[in-house]
Amino acid sequence: MNIAKLAEDRVRERGEYVSITFEDREITNVKMVQAAKKLGHVLKNLGVKRGDRVILQMPNCPEVLQGFQAVWEIGAGVMHSHYSLYANARMQYETIALPDGLTSVSVLPLCHSYGIATMNNGLFRRGKTVLLNSFNVETILASIEKYRANIMAGVPTMYVFMLLFPELKKYDIKGIDHRTIFFPSLMPRSSRSRGGINDTSS
Repeated sequence: MNIAKLAEDRVRERGEYVSITFEDREITNVKMVQAAKKLGHVLKNLGVKRGDRVILQMPNCPEVLQGFQAVWEIGAGVMHSHYSLYANARMQYETIALPDGLTSVSVLPLCHSYGIATMNNGLFRRGKTVLLNSFNVETILASIEKYRANIMAGVPTMYVFMLLFPELKKYDIKGIDHRTIFFPSLMPRSSRSRGGINDTSS
């Protein structure tokens, strides 16, 4: 099993829905698969084949995910193995009990295994991800409010910056009722509840 096949399977099982919002552009799961296949054909025509190594160097954007899927479709390799990416996403899905239909804000770097596993986790659940290209507290808070996000995956430093942001109360972020935190034990207990962000992992 690899992520490209999983993406195709999910389209057949669940039909078309908006899976990613990036800079106010909505992209469906079907369009993501189609774009990945198109890029895969281009890469094959350029001579990329099973077993080749491909480097993807881009900021967070839908095209990075399409690039990963295109490379996996061919059977070429990227930094992570096909199975490790699938296994990481599946592990998140099985260990974090979340319902379908959530809107997620994602700013984790897609070059990091936590970031890519979090994005691939969306293939196991029906929901939408608002993908941000860089860490900016105001943009994150505005996106949570605008898209009525329910979940955000992050690392402790991100949450600390958000919790200490002087204008936090000006944003309606009460919809965030799920968080996934990488190393949640590092989050100071005194900052686990403020302005609608609560750590439910302890």
